[in-house]
Amino acid sequence: MKKACWIAFIGFLGAQQTVLINPAAEGSFEGSHGWLTADQAGKPNRWCIGGAQSPSHGSACAYISNDAGCSRHEYSNSADTRVHLYRACLLYTS
Repeated sequence: MKKACWIAFIGFLGAQQTVLINPAAEGSFEGSHGWLTADQAGKPNRWCIGGAQSPSHGSACAYISNDAGCSRHEYSNSADTRVHLYRACLLYTS
């Protein structure tokens, strides 16, 4: 009687993905979050981080406000405004 012996090798070869900004950890808007804004001086709209807009996770989120105190989620269409929200991260090569 012949016996068969099978050896299976299952492998995966692909690019490894690295999370640069994790929304469940340091990438969130909670506490000391590290997000920075670059707003245009003298323009009405700006990025805000807080709870004026209902966040989808946690107690804070990023939103645009035309109020210097960031107490409401509203914006003005009366003037062109360029505002940026960013966070520094390291990009690795390999």
